[in-house]
Amino acid sequence: IQFQPSEFAKLALLVALAHYGAVNERVMRSFWYGVAVPGMMIGLVAGLIFVEPDWGTAILLGATAVVVLLVAGARWAHLAVPVLLGMGSLCALLAFNSVRIDRVHAWLHPEATRQGVGYQAWQAKLALGRGGLTGVGLNASMQKDPLPEEQTDFIFAIIGEEFGYIGSLAVIALFLLYFLSGISIARQAGDPFGRLLATGISFLVGLQAFINLGVVSSVLPNKGLALPFISFGGSNLAIALLCTGILVSVARASERRAAPDSRLEELGQLQPA
Repeated sequence: IQFQPSEFAKLALLVALAHYGAVNERVMRSFWYGVAVPGMMIGLVAGLIFVEPDWGTAILLGATAVVVLLVAGARWAHLAVPVLLGMGSLCALLAFNSVRIDRVHAWLHPEATRQGVGYQAWQAKLALGRGGLTGVGLNASMQKDPLPEEQTDFIFAIIGEEFGYIGSLAVIALFLLYFLSGISIARQAGDPFGRLLATGISFLVGLQAFINLGVVSSVLPNKGLALPFISFGGSNLAIALLCTGILVSVARASERRAAPDSRLEELGQLQPA
């Protein structure tokens, strides 16, 4: 049995940040409590993932953590400086990393690199183009063999080929519905911890899906992130299902809190004037 620790670390960090934000809700607008202390937790977890190296997951986790801190009450002005420093450091490291520079070059020049670094992205574009409006049919893909990692990072290209534009649009709509449902659950949560945790999970899954779809469609350079619920991989699927279960739990807790209030209102209406 194999397990990817970074997948568990993503959820663990979100739980820790949600708890921290709920406990320190009144002082989150200060720089120390709103940025410095949680920044140490984020830096530790994201930094370890970054040096694996798994830059894509570290960036995803950092962006999601910033959203959670903002919802918890941290000020934009306080977050701007560390965010800009992080982006600058990332660009500096990128300049000295030949593998990732080649990926950016392949993204900017897909035709010139289609026989080399950009081979995977080019084959994905061919698969999406071959699908047309309705696709070639289930298990009728011809790009599974030439497209590397078609079962993990680039599974959406095969979906586009076999189910076409309509099937691809359906997948995008389902992820959008998942994200909006999670945000709705967060807004209706009856306690700060549930609100922050639901927000973090919604953005974690939503951003990961957005990045994966952007990579496959050549909107973004290759990041190596799986498509939640669909890509092959037990660790990613297990954490995605666990996150979904937590969202359902937050929603049910909100319903239980609202139920007594509604019953009291009904009893009040039945009492004689």
